[in-house]
Amino acid sequence: MPDLKPSDILNARSIKVNFSGHLEKQIYTNPFFFATEKVYLRAQIGRIHFSSSLVPKGHYRFKEESTREVEDNAPEEGEMKKRTVQEMCEASNWVHYTPNILK
Repeated sequence: MPDLKPSDILNARSIKVNFSGHLEKQIYTNPFFFATEKVYLRAQIGRIHFSSSLVPKGHYRFKEESTREVEDNAPEEGEMKKRTVQEMCEASNWVHYTPNILK
């Protein structure tokens, strides 16, 4: 799959097209999409990946010198407290692992 440009993701957000399975096919839509179906497919895969990668809250932390890179959260006082199944059923105990693709 090809690498994407930010404009590819922005354009893929603005259109809705059914996939035909022919990766080299030109997409005809309004607003016009200036790439082939493989670029549109790659953009949709990237959007799905970045919006659905979840990890338990507190398992990772941001690196000190960066606000976008994460590392394992290894506390000095020992092992992290394990949450129960009931706690893990709550949406507030989950966070996105990958940073959001900004609009």
